[in-house]
Amino acid sequence: MIFGNISDAARYAAIDADINLILEAAAGYGAEGFPSGRKEVSDRAFMIFSSYQTHPLEEAFAEAHRKYADVFVMIEGTENVYVKPTDRLKKITKEYDSEKDVLIALRDPDVSAVRLSPGDFLILFPEDAHSPGCFADGKQCAVKKIIGKVLIAKEENGK
Repeated sequence: MIFGNISDAARYAAIDADINLILEAAAGYGAEGFPSGRKEVSDRAFMIFSSYQTHPLEEAFAEAHRKYADVFVMIEGTENVYVKPTDRLKKITKEYDSEKDVLIALRDPDVSAVRLSPGDFLILFPEDAHSPGCFADGKQCAVKKIIGKVLIAKEENGK
């Protein structure tokens, strides 16, 4: 997991070229004229432009991926994303689905919160189970967020 501000994104450019492309592209978007839908970035990466209302932590579940890293970039609003190592999840409710690249689990009480505010980004790898879109400051908030997806493993086992 990497948490930072888009103003410092160049520091992480060497990690992965497609993660870098998403961070560079995301820096050009603002709340005004925020698009919807999906935009291809490369043959390994795409961005989803997402607008929604945050929800209470009690309604959250944990998800984890094996093939794709998630790159969240907050454009407007504030949310908490709760994270925990995937291999420490206690109650898997939906085993890994290779077609959808997702494993679902109950949110455990021993998660760590990452607060995303405008300009912040969070990069989540397969070892980072996460519960996004949760209330920050105990109240609902309208959010505009870019969700980047970067293919990091072609094999189902994540290798």
